[in-house]
Amino acid sequence: MQILDSAPVIGHIFFVIFLLLGHTLNILISSLGSFVHPMRLTFVEFYKNAGFIGGGKEYKPFAKQNKQ
Repeated sequence: MQILDSAPVIGHIFFVIFLLLGHTLNILISSLGSFVHPMRLTFVEFYKNAGFIGGGKEYKPFAKQNKQ
C-alpha cells in the first residue's frame, strides 16, 4: 500500500505490476510444490515397496576416475 502513496500515477502502475508479479511467483512456487511432492512419494515409497531393481552404475561423486 505504500507504493500507491509514493507517486500519483506511477505508484498505481508499480502497484499493479508488483501484485501481478507477486501472485504469479506465488502460484508458480505452489504449482512446483504440488508436482514435486507426489513425484517424491512415487519414487521413494512405491519403488521401494514394488521391488524395483534399477540398473546402471553406482553413484560415486568423489571416486577417482581413470582416464583412458
